[in-house]
Amino acid sequence: MTALSLRTRTSGAARSETGGPAWAAVLSYALSPLHRHLVCATGERRTLSARLICLLLTIRLILPLVSLSFLIGDELTRAYTAIGGLAERAAKGESLLPDQWRQYPMMVAAIERLDEYERLTGKMFEPTSSRTWRTWESCF
Repeated sequence: MTALSLRTRTSGAARSETGGPAWAAVLSYALSPLHRHLVCATGERRTLSARLICLLLTIRLILPLVSLSFLIGDELTRAYTAIGGLAERAAKGESLLPDQWRQYPMMVAAIERLDEYERLTGKMFEPTSSRTWRTWESCF
């Protein structure tokens, strides 16, 4: 291995690790007043103070982020299921608009415009996704 390739490898590794120390510096600067206050409150026990800060960060930052990621996963699952149902309805030639949405005037107006389009042109309005679904369906 040449000196040039060794230097390139080590500088690349050093560059990728600079994010960690930078965040550590930011967090230590931002949390130093809290740490000083907790050191005084715990009777000069620095380890206990550091553990309390880690516990507070876990409770206030990490647990809400984990909860949020579970909520996003649940919503993505619901959206995927709904899109699958719409694709099935489109494959059967049914309306893509659920019946409970027909109570809204803007939806009714859009449906009427699509019906008028179909009546005038003689073509059934077909979104791109339903064409794609039918193409995929023929593959199986």
